[in-house]
Amino acid sequence: TTGRAHIIINIAKLSLGLRHRDETTAATRAGLPAQFLVVANHQSFLDIVMAYDSFRDHQVRFVAKKSLGKNFPGVAQTLRYQKHALIEQSGSARGNFAIMTNFARRCYAKGYCPVIFPEGTRARTGELGAFQPAGVRMMLDHCPLPIVVFAMDGAWKMATIKDYFNKEPK
Repeated sequence: TTGRAHIIINIAKLSLGLRHRDETTAATRAGLPAQFLVVANHQSFLDIVMAYDSFRDHQVRFVAKKSLGKNFPGVAQTLRYQKHALIEQSGSARGNFAIMTNFARRCYAKGYCPVIFPEGTRARTGELGAFQPAGVRMMLDHCPLPIVVFAMDGAWKMATIKDYFNKEPK
């Protein structure tokens, strides 16, 4: 998956002029603990690809909306096969917390690095959405790990797959 993420980023760079600047130094990357919780802003479908690429030396798992596990070929299979947390955006809080609790425990036990987007949905304008602390708090209760903050900027311009294909090639 990490290799594919790197390929997707390179294709977007070539075909769309995507500029991807990873400001993480090799020393910083080498100094990351074996396991951590990633807390990231959410701007685009590319966020997941960028997180896979940025944390390529770690096994990351995402809290994602359930529809991604059904409707997107390739993505759906990966999310289900790797047992990411697939939650209903409008589902019951109790049901989603049960899914996230099991996910957090599984990540902790297997050495995965869980990734959560506390805004809950993509920022369509580049502005940060409201921080929803409940998911982060719940993850830390069941998966007590150091936090790594992962920030993206500008990816909102390609918030959807449709935006990607409607963009003029460079």
